[in-house]
Amino acid sequence: LGAAGFPDADRLVSLTFFVIAGSVALYAALAPFVAHRLGLIEAHPQGVLFSGAPPWARDAAKTLIELGLRVQMIDTDYFRVRAARMAGLPAIYGNATSERTEEDLDLRGIGRLLAVSANDDANSLAALHFAETFGRSEVYQLPTESPTVPRLERPGPSHLRGRTLFRADATYLQLDRRYDGGARVRRTRLSEEFTMEDFLARHGDRAIPLFLLQNEGTRVHVFATDGTPASKAGDVLVSLVLPEAAVKEQEE
Repeated sequence: LGAAGFPDADRLVSLTFFVIAGSVALYAALAPFVAHRLGLIEAHPQGVLFSGAPPWARDAAKTLIELGLRVQMIDTDYFRVRAARMAGLPAIYGNATSERTEEDLDLRGIGRLLAVSANDDANSLAALHFAETFGRSEVYQLPTESPTVPRLERPGPSHLRGRTLFRADATYLQLDRRYDGGARVRRTRLSEEFTMEDFLARHGDRAIPLFLLQNEGTRVHVFATDGTPASKAGDVLVSLVLPEAAVKEQEE
């Protein structure tokens, strides 16, 4: 029978369409809320994805996990991945920008990328790749090894790179040398009596601030050359500190 046999057929079709469309719209609106209530997603994830797993980064990752943050590591060096796993860290062997690696990544609770491999080009590619996932303000990479390289060989425009990590001289080689020389990742709870200024005055150039955790780790700031987070009493500072004795040995 055609529509002529059912005068309300067109109205029924329209009603069915609106019911389906309304159901889809309602589901889309409620899904994030329900997922959040069930703990499936986080509104502001604070964890860290490390692209590269050198020794100092493994030390930092372990410290962040102890402070309650989620961490994920990726590296193309199998031995570093194995070392990370032996230390109890979640680590994936592969290229950070490959589709296969992306399928293996669990980014729940992860809110930022730190590209810390020895290859500056690979770091830049990782930063570009994850800028859409985390936002440009939350992708970082180590500074280049030497600011004195010829102009034509210098890194590309800033929009093709991540934010520069820590400080201008915190290159891969410098961090590697410091760690080999005895530097270790430390966490320090700041107070009214011992502020960030007091910490820097005590340790000077021996310390490289890495992260600042506020409100019991619900807000994480990464130190970068384009801005230093404001600290307050109760914050936890995570830094790479070279013991004073090691500095004296190097000077001798």
